[in-house]
Amino acid sequence: MICRSALAAALGFFLSAQSAPEQLPAGTDGHHPAPLTEGAYRFQCGGGSAELRWREERFDPDAVPRLRDALRVTLLDFSANGRRLSEPDLARIRTLFATFAWVERTISVCYDRDIEVWLTVMPASDWVAFIQEDQEDRPRTRLHTVRISSTGSVSIDGPGH
Repeated sequence: MICRSALAAALGFFLSAQSAPEQLPAGTDGHHPAPLTEGAYRFQCGGGSAELRWREERFDPDAVPRLRDALRVTLLDFSANGRRLSEPDLARIRTLFATFAWVERTISVCYDRDIEVWLTVMPASDWVAFIQEDQEDRPRTRLHTVRISSTGSVSIDGPGH
């Protein structure tokens, strides 16, 4: 088992290699502020528009109870003009985003009036296993698809769904 400071160094190195935010200088108490980035994806589909916004946060692994807590992706908004997404569906999408270490790419596809959002992501569980087990090969990103029908019903496809 690797000690936490080695895990912190490995996490910082690997995250910086995938275009994560740069490490900010330490504050007066020696702690680093939590780097964060926000992503947004807006697109037109079937005469309407949709928006997806999320926040990616990275924390010092020594400052959190579990290594998994050092990476966080939070869904900020998922809206589709002319379609009302139910709270249970939004909660399912929020739960999906909480399983990500980061979002690498987002693409939308329109079929008639249905919307598909393809999310290429790094699952947090895969990334943490990679760091903890000191594996040689970087884990592969995974594709998750969020489909919104013209009536507003949501389905999620991808690993684990």
